[in-house]
Amino acid sequence: EEAMYASGVIATAGDNASAAVITSKGKLVHFDIATGKTTQLLTGIDSYVSAPVFSPDGKSLALLSSSSFGRPAAVVVLDWATGRARATFTCPEGGATCAAFTPDGRYLITGTNQATALVWELPK
Repeated sequence: EEAMYASGVIATAGDNASAAVITSKGKLVHFDIATGKTTQLLTGIDSYVSAPVFSPDGKSLALLSSSSFGRPAAVVVLDWATGRARATFTCPEGGATCAAFTPDGRYLITGTNQATALVWELPK
C-alpha cells in the first residue's frame, strides 16, 4: 500500500525489471516494473531517505539518510538484491544533497549545500 504514495523520487535498476521508489513517508520500496507491485519493502533504514542512485552495474543502491533521533545524516549503500547495507558513511553537518557513483563503481561522490564534495571508497 505504501508504494501508492511515491514522492516522485524513483531510480530504475540496471536489470530493467525493478525500481527503487521513495515513498512520501521517506521509506524505500523495491518495485517490480512488470507487475507494478511492491516486491519488498527494504527495512533497516529508520530515517527519511532520498536521492536513490544505482551503481553502474545496478547491483548497489546509494541513499541519502537524514539525521533523526540523534543519529547523524548518512550515506547508505545497499546491496540491491538483498537490501542489506554494504557500507554506511556518516556525513558532515548538513548532510549530503546528491550522490553519484564513479563509472567503475569503486567510489561514491556526494555533494552538500556547503559546496563540498566528498569521495567515499566502497568495500569490494
